[in-house]
Amino acid sequence: MRPKTFIAGITSSLLLQPLGATAQRACGNATFPWTISEWTYDGPERGRSGRVGTDSVVGLLLSNGGTTYSCIGTWPEDWEGWDERGSALIWHLCLNNFGRSVDETLSFAVDWKNRTLHVSHTFKCLEDTGKSQLATGSIPLETTCDVPTGSSEKPSRCLTTARRFDITTQPGPTFSVTTNCNHNEGYLPWQVTNWTQLYQASPMYPGHLFNARHTATNEVFKCTSISPSSVTDANYLFIEGNCTSTTAPSSNSTKGSTTFRFELDRKLLTIAQWGICPGHFHMKYTVVGNAEVPPLCWENDVPTCEAESAFWIGAAIVPNE
Repeated sequence: MRPKTFIAGITSSLLLQPLGATAQRACGNATFPWTISEWTYDGPERGRSGRVGTDSVVGLLLSNGGTTYSCIGTWPEDWEGWDERGSALIWHLCLNNFGRSVDETLSFAVDWKNRTLHVSHTFKCLEDTGKSQLATGSIPLETTCDVPTGSSEKPSRCLTTARRFDITTQPGPTFSVTTNCNHNEGYLPWQVTNWTQLYQASPMYPGHLFNARHTATNEVFKCTSISPSSVTDANYLFIEGNCTSTTAPSSNSTKGSTTFRFELDRKLLTIAQWGICPGHFHMKYTVVGNAEVPPLCWENDVPTCEAESAFWIGAAIVPNE
């Protein structure tokens, strides 16, 4: 039976910090171990209407004395953890459930086609309180499903073959604007803060406002929806907008344009950036990242305020001539 609610936790292996302590980690080349004690995949309830009949759900239960996070991810079954175009993974926020967090954000993504789990987290550096760092890690998922291996039928439930397994995260590599695009092998990450939905006319036509920090260059972008704020295509109601840098230009600044798209039904935010590759001005790059936006607070079934947590979006660079 498909559970109505998945509860997932990621627990860091660090001891709890005393109240009032600053949440930090050692940066540099440090590595960070995480323990996953359970993992579950549930396919859609085929034949039912709405998202329950189309979407897959992944829950993670990870524990190790310390700080506990709840994690849940959903996506249309056919997307297999990626966006509709298959160009970028969808990242899902993990929320702090217990203990004092030592991370600014914690997220996960699943490449279901290749049965791979990815974990990422951002944190303040113990050595330099003004600096933040990103660490990522991935592991293959050994699973057992309720359909035979090699069958063309899609599973309705899968579990991991081991009750406990570990994953280690470590810093970088990340995108560098001073490197040839073809030699970038990391993520171009964004950290989104101050996410706000502003209802100006009716709940069907909200405006959006948020900040996106480009963690490779520390540029901060202010993103606002365009007017009219809601657009409908053949499948979805979505909102589009532009992101403008609020940071003074420097040699590390990105050259190009940045936009966003927010799908209202799935709460899926996509940030796209186009630019010119340093040292190769005939070559352009495109970066696309996706994340589920965390729940807002509600009043009479209408979201009325900011998302309380920052969340992270990671994307790989796609060079194009």
